[in-house]
Amino acid sequence: MTTHFPVRTALLVVAAIGALALVPILARDALTDADRSAIVRETTADPSRAPSPDYVREIHLVARDMTFYIAGEDAPNPTLQARPGERIRIVLRNTDVGMSHDFAIRSWRVNTKLLKGKGQASIEFTVPSTRGTHEYSCTPHAEMMGGTIVVN
Repeated sequence: MTTHFPVRTALLVVAAIGALALVPILARDALTDADRSAIVRETTADPSRAPSPDYVREIHLVARDMTFYIAGEDAPNPTLQARPGERIRIVLRNTDVGMSHDFAIRSWRVNTKLLKGKGQASIEFTVPSTRGTHEYSCTPHAEMMGGTIVVN
């Protein structure tokens, strides 16, 4: 009986190590849409929390049904908050099949490429030092798809 003990122990150790190796994979796959939305909200919610001068805040927008949404949220054409001099990356995902969308801030000469149907594009820029309210829009559908960026 004692000769089987080292073999069983070795097998248990190998099984435990194998199980531990799966933990990061399982944890990644266990994120729900709500968890992912919370991560997005954390990256977009508070512009004053920039950790370093090299920090770039990502805002994930979805073009859906001729409207912009922050990923995981339901508010149409949301008001975006920014600080003067802040670095921002807008990541736009177009989910409208057969519709062309982009994201543009004309007064800052900032825009993503035009997405013809489903796809994703991004643009990174520095917020100008002028405080106030600025307009963003989808160039082909500016009358329906647009909102404001408040720089304060």
